[in-house]
Parts: sequence; structure tokens; C-alpha cells
Amino acid sequence: MYICKNCKNEVHEGNKFCGSCGTPVDIDNNLEEKSPEKKEAEKIIIKDFDDIKNKGKTFNQRNKTSKKKIIIPLAILGVLAIVFLVLKFADKTESNPFVKTINISSFINEPVYEGNDGEGVVDRSSLYLDEKMLQKKLEELLGEDEYVSASEIASNFVFVADPIEDLSNGDTVTVVVEIRNKENIQDNLGIRFTSPNREFKVIGLKDFFTVDPFDGFVPEFSGISPKVSVKISNSKLEGNATLEKLLSSTSNYYDIYKDGKLLEDEGNLKIGDTVTFKFNQKGIDKLHEKSYKPSVLEKEFTITETDVSSYIISKDELEDKFYDEIKTQAEAIMKAYLASKGSSNIPKYEGMYFLTPKDNGWQRRGTWNEYNIPTMHLVYSYEYENNDETRYSSIRAIGLINTKVELAEGEILDENTKPEQKVDYEKIVRINKEYKSLEKLFLDLVESNLEHYTYEMTEGMKNFK
Repeated sequence: MYICKNCKNEVHEGNKFCGSCGTPVDIDNNLEEKSPEKKEAEKIIIKDFDDIKNKGKTFNQRNKTSKKKIIIPLAILGVLAIVFLVLKFADKTESNPFVKTINISSFINEPVYEGNDGEGVVDRSSLYLDEKMLQKKLEELLGEDEYVSASEIASNFVFVADPIEDLSNGDTVTVVVEIRNKENIQDNLGIRFTSPNREFKVIGLKDFFTVDPFDGFVPEFSGISPKVSVKISNSKLEGNATLEKLLSSTSNYYDIYKDGKLLEDEGNLKIGDTVTFKFNQKGIDKLHEKSYKPSVLEKEFTITETDVSSYIISKDELEDKFYDEIKTQAEAIMKAYLASKGSSNIPKYEGMYFLTPKDNGWQRRGTWNEYNIPTMHLVYSYEYENNDETRYSSIRAIGLINTKVELAEGEILDENTKPEQKVDYEKIVRINKEYKSLEKLFLDLVESNLEHYTYEMTEGMKNFK
């Protein structure tokens, strides 16, 4: 029999723990043998102490049972915890100490970027792994005795970059590695591939120089308003300008719009119309070849009197001086006609009808694809000698125009700038027909053309409609 040095209670021989306090048995250090005096003292202890002693034994037995019940569940919990940890990290191979892993992102090479800032692209051929580094990692994990070719494994890798185009310096590109036959490769190697993506910052794209594609661009308008044409092939670039050196010509690089629509019929423009020239993709690509980009993509041009001539479309536009010149020419033609008939009579000027094409009248038609133009009929009455019957004839004038205004350098077009009015005098001719009444002349020369024309007349002329 021994005494526990910790709690001073008895410890039976053969016990490994103190039944009272649980202290491990260490005969040399923790226990002491009862002395004869102590043994004798136990015999004279009062009987009441036996009750206390019996209670202590009961407690000791209960305490031993309780300890055993606690130790067994703790052991079970420990096993379950280990199982839980293994299951928890089964799919998290990077954190699982029992699984060999290769972090794919460590071997993804940085892509190569091509093009200019803002429109760069990823060079697809630059998407690959560093196979030498991967080979070293495989040898490290598998050992030198088990050789596996990094090239063979890498041949199953597919690389995807996002985004891959329209890149600017500083953008982020994510390269993702997709592995074909991934499970088979991993199972055969006993290695798991992790982190199959990596982000890179775009660098090295060339900066564009900028150029205004309308600096030195001179649109070329032709025709007579309201039948003005504009063609890119006729438009020019100022010689020795930067744009001229880059593009050489305007062909194919510009499109023309009017009212938001691509201008298909280029011959129906008039003074006051606004057209938009747009620098198209072909032009942009042409500039990019030389590391330039356009600073603007479109520009509006309003057609003015400095661009083209215009038809006189109303009698009210006629300048007095110009009108008198036409009448003088017309009178000379009538006198020459009467003289050819042996008459020296003077023709009388009755007035004028002015015919202006309607919208449909300006459209090209007929065999020669011509369109109607404003027409002036100067009406004269006359009598032949020895014949008092009055006859009527018309002197027709066409091609009456306001000429293009030529401004001196630095001069500005304003409301006081008046175009010069001209007519081709060869187009002032007598209609080869005589009429016995003014009404018949009106019906033949005016009313018969009202499908395509409107008309005005001067005072003294009659409307026979």
C-alpha cells in the first residue's frame, strides 16, 4: 500500500493512477510507503471515520468510471476530426498536404501585345507555358527515376486570353489554361493542377500620332444648284500636307451623308444643303499602317455660292441690268426675223412668262437622261406690212445662272456679296412658231408643261388657264 504525494490518499499496489486525484503512479517520486506508526494509527481512528472513509471509496470508484467514460469519446472525436480534415481538403489540393500539386499560373508566360494603344491585340502564338520550368517542377515532385515529358503534358493545354483585342496600355488581360483529358493526366501522374489562370497588365503598345483627316481635305462640288454633284474621287488633298503624304488621295477613304443617310444620288444637291463627310474604316486602317489615328471622324460642309453656280429660279431674282440685256438680245432676234420676212416693223414686247421646274421636273429622264431647267419666254407681238393681223412669237432664254462667287484671300461671304448673273447668249433663240393669239401661245408654251413646271408672269401678261 502507498500514499499519493499529491492528495495523500491511499493507492493500491498495481494501480497506474491515483484513484482520488488521477495523478499518474510514480513509485520513486509520487508515492510513499506507510510507516508502522501510520498503520497503527489507523487502528485507533474513531469509528465515525470509517463512514467518511467508506464515502471516499465510493467517490473514488465513481471518479474512475467517469474518467474512462470521458477518455473514450475524446478518442472517437479525435479520429473523426482527422477524417473531417482529410475530407475538407480533398478538393482543395493546394491546401491539402497529402496531395502533390502544380500551380499552373506560375508557368504561364506573359503574352505579347501588338498594335497601337487603344486597338492592341494579343499575339495568340505567345500564349504558352514555360516548359523548362514545368519540367523541373515535375522532376522535383516525381523524382528523377520517374521521367514525364513536360512537352507532352503541355500539348494538352489550351490557352484563352480575355480580352484579346481593342487593348490599351494598362488594361488587364486574363490568360486561362484549359486542360484536355485533365482527370486522366492527373490520375496517372498523381499530381493535381491548380490555379489555371493568371492576370497580366498590357504594356508596350505603340502610341498613335493624331491627324485631322479634314485638314487639307477639299471637297469638290460640281454642277449647277439645285443639280450639284459631289464625288470623293474629285475631292483633293492639299499638296504637301501631312494628310496628303499619308493617304495620297481621297479615294475610298471618305463617305458622304445627307440627312443622316448615305448619299446615293450625288447629283441632287443645292446651295444651302449640308453634307457630312465621314472618314471611313478604310481610311482609319490606312492611317494605322503609319501609326496615325484620326482626331475626328466626320465634318460637315454647307454648300455656298463660293462652291458652285446656281440657276435663277424666279423672275424676282433677275437683276434689272441683266434682264435688260436679255430683252435687248431678244428684240434684236425678233427684228432680224421680221427683216427676213421683208418687214421693217418694230416688234412690241408684251411681257414674260418664267417657268421653274417642280421637284419632279428636276429629275433626269428621257433618252438623253436630261432634266428640265428654268425657262424664260419673252413674248413679242408684231404685224407684217400690208397685213394688220397681229401675230405673237416667243424668244426663249435658258441657262440663266448666278455664277460662282470667287472670294479673295481672307474675304468672307456675306449677305452683301452678289453673284454675277450670266446667260449663254447662244441659248436665247426664237421659238420657230407663230401664234395668232396670246392664248394659243400660252396653251402651247406654258400650260402644256405644267406637269413638270410652275410659272410666273410679268404685268400685262394673261393667265388663260
